[in-house]
Amino acid sequence: MNKEAQEVFAKKQAELDAYAATVSEAETILKQLQKEVEEKREELAALKSSEENSNYENHELIKELIELDEKHQKEIEKMQLKHKQEVESLHADFAQTLQEAEQWANKHSEVALQEKINELNELKEQAQTFKLQLNELTYTQTRSRTAKIVDEVQRKSSDQITQLEAQISELTAITREEMRDARAKIDECVAAVEIRRENHAAELRRLENEANQRSERYAAHIQALKEQFDLEKATLQQSIDSINARSENTENIINQLGKHHEAQLFAVNNDIDTMRKSLSSPKTKTRNSLDAVRNSLRESKRLAVECNNIDEEIKMIDNEIFQLEDENKDLRKELKRLSLRVNRSIF
Repeated sequence: MNKEAQEVFAKKQAELDAYAATVSEAETILKQLQKEVEEKREELAALKSSEENSNYENHELIKELIELDEKHQKEIEKMQLKHKQEVESLHADFAQTLQEAEQWANKHSEVALQEKINELNELKEQAQTFKLQLNELTYTQTRSRTAKIVDEVQRKSSDQITQLEAQISELTAITREEMRDARAKIDECVAAVEIRRENHAAELRRLENEANQRSERYAAHIQALKEQFDLEKATLQQSIDSINARSENTENIINQLGKHHEAQLFAVNNDIDTMRKSLSSPKTKTRNSLDAVRNSLRESKRLAVECNNIDEEIKMIDNEIFQLEDENKDLRKELKRLSLRVNRSIF
């Protein structure tokens, strides 16, 4: 009986080990899926770190990430279904094995008890036959000798009957004890299977909840980072556009100043030519020419001062252009730094 029960327990332990291996394989598949999701997120981060990354590529990566999450969810559902089927199969096999063990124990005890009862009945029949034979044999002998033989036979028969009854009682007690032990071990095994099934189910629920929570957190975090990145990118783009507009405006001012300077130089040259012509005219026009010369000289000085001022303004504008170019470089560096920070924040 103990050997049969040990074989049953060994079989159930092997089934539980196989079930544990299946759960371990499911956890390995889950880790592989999570690794694929992390790799896709790294690819998304690498693409976001590039300045030439387009919204279409981001959309495709996000779509692929969603497909991986759906695949992950389907794998979890598939593992849950497989787990449920295996648990149901284990319950069915265990119930059948338990029923077979109980039937075998009951049959074994009933057969042993019936054998001892049959032996007792046979001995009783033999004793009755001996009594009849003794009665027939001793009918012709003396009464004292007959009484001794009958007493001896009855005593032996009584001793044998007592021994057989004691053996039957002992065998019945042993059988009942073995049945109690077998049932206790079977109940213990059933409880262990149920506890392990509940633990695996709880672990699967925990993993599923954790995966869902991580997916939600990652999606929200990625969305927030994307919005922040787009906002900062738009702000930097506006700053760059404003600086470019200022640069274009400054260039227009420089062009206008250059044209104005050329016009003034042309006017000065005309005045000088006029002065030269005046100097070659008759003396009656000398005084007027001198006044014109004085006016021209004053105008020339004024124009020279104005030209110097224009040159200073041009130098200042050139310096401002250089500063704007430096600011553009700094803004580009800041944009790259923000992109890298966004990519690092994803992980």
